[in-house]
Amino acid sequence: VSPTSTSQEIRQNYLKLSLLYHPDKNQKKVDNLSSDDSDLQTDYFIILNEAYENLKDANRRLKYDKKLNFLKKNKTEILFDSVDLDDMELNEEKMEYTYNCRCGNLFILTYQDLEFGFNQVNCEGCSLILKVDYDVLEDEE
Repeated sequence: VSPTSTSQEIRQNYLKLSLLYHPDKNQKKVDNLSSDDSDLQTDYFIILNEAYENLKDANRRLKYDKKLNFLKKNKTEILFDSVDLDDMELNEEKMEYTYNCRCGNLFILTYQDLEFGFNQVNCEGCSLILKVDYDVLEDEE
């Protein structure tokens, strides 16, 4: 959700995502999760619930927004996670790798980013950063 989302929009997104990631509700493959990986799916569901608890309460949301604005103004980066490139979803057509952020948007790493050796990606919808681990292959001459 965006920082300007209403309580109703937050609730609607929460309900949609909770059905998607609830370990007892979803037995199908979810993005890069399989039903065999129920621990990771449960972790996503727990993170989703924590985020919703903070965003649905007006006082908690205000504190969260203030902290986020402070960090943005001071150019403080928030490292969300560190993942292997192999753990990201490859879209060959778009020539990019994606990874789901807890805000519901995506971290996107393009082929060009890889060529330049970038290993940190900003989320499209929030201020979180994902560190991507991969080996840089040297050109053979």
